[in-house]
Formats: sequence, C-alpha cells, structure tokens
Amino acid sequence: MNKKIFLALLPTFLVLTSCGGLNQKSPVDRIKEDNLAHEELFGKLNPRRVDPEPASEWNLAPKVGVQHATYEIEEQTYYAVRYVAAISGLEDGVTASWTRAVSGKDATIVKAQSDGHLSTVTYDTLNNNGTPMNATDEGSGYTKYIVYTIYDIPESQKDSFMMAYLTLSKEAEEPVVSKAIATRLAGTYSFSFDNGTRGYFLGGNFNNTSGVITPNAEADEHSYAIFQNLDIRRTDYFGVFNYTGEEFKYYGFSSFYANSHTHFMNDNEIAKPKYRGEYLIKVSKDEETKNQVLVTRNTLRLDNSTTNYNGGNRLTFKKGCDAEIRVYRCDEVSGNLINMMGDLNSYFELDALHDHIFNIKTFTIKFAATIPTYDNNLKLIPTFYYNPTLDGNIYGNKSTYANYSGWGTHVLPMEDGTYTYTFGTISVAYVDVGRMDVYPNSFRLLSEHVENGNNARFNIEYIELTFANEGV
Repeated sequence: MNKKIFLALLPTFLVLTSCGGLNQKSPVDRIKEDNLAHEELFGKLNPRRVDPEPASEWNLAPKVGVQHATYEIEEQTYYAVRYVAAISGLEDGVTASWTRAVSGKDATIVKAQSDGHLSTVTYDTLNNNGTPMNATDEGSGYTKYIVYTIYDIPESQKDSFMMAYLTLSKEAEEPVVSKAIATRLAGTYSFSFDNGTRGYFLGGNFNNTSGVITPNAEADEHSYAIFQNLDIRRTDYFGVFNYTGEEFKYYGFSSFYANSHTHFMNDNEIAKPKYRGEYLIKVSKDEETKNQVLVTRNTLRLDNSTTNYNGGNRLTFKKGCDAEIRVYRCDEVSGNLINMMGDLNSYFELDALHDHIFNIKTFTIKFAATIPTYDNNLKLIPTFYYNPTLDGNIYGNKSTYANYSGWGTHVLPMEDGTYTYTFGTISVAYVDVGRMDVYPNSFRLLSEHVENGNNARFNIEYIELTFANEGV
C-alpha cells in the first residue's frame, strides 16, 4: 500500500478549557479509529526529554483541541482527525474515555454516538504543524497528552462533521467531562460547545469567537427552532446542528439551505453571510420544507436615533456634487437623518462598504421641504455596485460592475410625505461571471439645483429598507 502524506498537518489546533474482506467494505466502513497519535500522519518529532511538573489533582479540567491531516493512499485522498487533550496524568486508577459521533452533511448518521474509546497511552510532546507542543506548556498541573484519532476518512466524507468529548473518571469520584469539540472532517471549521447542550443550535464562529447560539424564542407550529434578531457579520460562519445527548446531526448547506441563497453562500457546506445584517433564522417543521433553514433579513430603519447599526459599525454616507449636504445621523436637535441643502447640487449615497446592504427590495423615505412651492425635485437612483475585494468575492473574484442603475431614476413628488418604491431583479452581465439576476444593493439621493428657481432644502426624517427574502 502506497501512502503519501502531502499535507502533514493543518494548523488548526485549538486549546479550549472545559468545565466540567477490505474491498467489500463501503468507504465509510473503512474509516479507522483508535487512541494512538499516528505520527506517520501528523508528523514525527525528534525524541525530547520533558521534565514534568508534579502531577496535579486527577480531576484538573482537560484542555481539548483538534488537529487535521490530509494524505494519499494509492492516489486517493484521505483525511485524519486527531483530538488531543492535556491532562494531569492517568495514574492512580484514572480512566480517560472519549465519546464521539459523526454526522454526514445531509444529517445522516455516519458513525453513531459511542463512548468507551479509552486512552491508555500518554505523550509528553506532540507535533503541532512542525513545532513541538509540550503538555507542561499548557499550564500548571498539566503533564501529559492523550489522543483519539479517526483516520482513513474518504474524500466523500470530507464535509461531514464529528463531535467528541473526554470524560475523566475515578472510582467513587465525580467524573470530569470536557467541552465537546465539533469539526469538519477535512478541517477548516471547528467550534466547541457544552456537552450538556440539547436540541438545535447554530455552531461556528460569531464575531471572531468560536461557540454556539441556542434558540432565543419559543418554537412554534411551523418551526423546530427560532433564532431571532441575530447580528451576523460577514466574517461569521455557522452550521445548524441538533444534539439530543445520544444523537448528533449536522444540517449542511447544500441539503438544507435551498430557501436561503439570497442571504448566505455555501463555503464547504458551512453557511457564510453575503453581508452583515440582523436576521431571523428558523428551522422549518412544515412537511414540505422539513429541517430547511429559513432566513429572513430584518428591516433596516435609518433615522436620527440610528447612531450605530447592528451594535457596531456606523452606517456611512458618501457626499458628492458641491457637497452642500449635512449628515446628522444622531442630531437630536434637527430631528432629521439628513438635511440636503438646496443652494447647490448635492447627492448622498451609501459609502463603498456594502457588507450590509445587498438585495434591497423596497425603499421608503419620509421628507419635508423648506419651501412650500419649489422647482428642484429630490430623485432616487437605485444602483448595483460590485467589487470582488469590497464584497468578499460573493459573485466571483474577477469582474467589477460599478454603479449599474437599470432600475431607473425615481422623481419624488413635490409634496411632503412618505413614499415607498419597490424593486425587482434585473439581469446584469459580467464578463467573467456571466449574467446574474440582482436586486439593488445601494442607492443615491440627488438634489439638482435649479438656476433662478425656488430651491428647497430637503429635510429627510428617515429611510427604511426591506430586503428580498427567499422561502418566507
């Protein structure tokens, strides 16, 4: 058997402190597992003497992390996952038992949850992407590493997720259970969760922090789980999981997000947002969409009390023409979002950062003019702008299409009031990407000065945007 390691170790080790006949077999059946370090997969180290600190109490909370390796056997790609735990040792009758489960991206059970995967071999030092990591470096009282390894994972299972946690036990003593680590079998994505978590949850990375989000609203007759008012950033990623304590399931993108492509994209079966926003996410209970992830983007209202958008980034505007425009945003004296001065030509539009404005379905504006009868109209120009760098390559990484305004110019009435404009999709041609059906993702408000005319100043009280939502 010719085994070739072409990527010995992906640098994804996480240290997370816990509280508490061969050819007849299917590719899944050929997956192996044991409690050895498998240095032939994860890299060997030169022998090194490590003087351990005195052993601490046996029930010191284990620190658990995960490593990944990719290799070839007879020109076929395989993957390996190694769970590593730093502990105080296995002396005096201490038992270390791993519990693990593997779910396919379609929520099928690849390996049913089982425990009793005992670690009896300890290691002073292990390889971490070519660098020795020593158990004694994990902190006071840690002297040994123990491992659980699953390997010979076929490429067909690379997007499956597994979870594992460690239980340390000793006769007549309360056991110590680590947090569970969930990881994609081919690496890239990992997160931790309390092994006592039950039901549906979102697992991944939120605001640069690994972890989970549990439902924050009561399930109803149409939904197994509801996550409302979620501030999702573009750098976030997550999957939907369900853990009963006995069964672990993963709901991958290609199988369960058919109604959510407006807002999220598929990155190795993990959901990644196209843009920042406040979202409502439901796991459907209805028969025709069972277990589908339904995503709705909340309405965005911009007014003088909107000092921060989604708890962080201030929405910024770009001023143009003769720049006779005042942007208050949080000016409580005027009571307006924006004052557009009528003395000169002016416009304002969203600044170049578009990570929170894609797919505008309706635009509502409330304004008043300072002169009862005037000659200068206020105009709305919906636009579509795409730059791969600014927009995170969500439509590919080559083409740039700037300031496409195929929705026309909407001239607002010469009368104070509240007005709503609704937009559909327009087919836009890209040289490298091809044609796409897009909604506006930005807008410009324009005030054109009329020479020798009665020019009003427009006091805009608020702008409200709603977004195209699939599957709701």
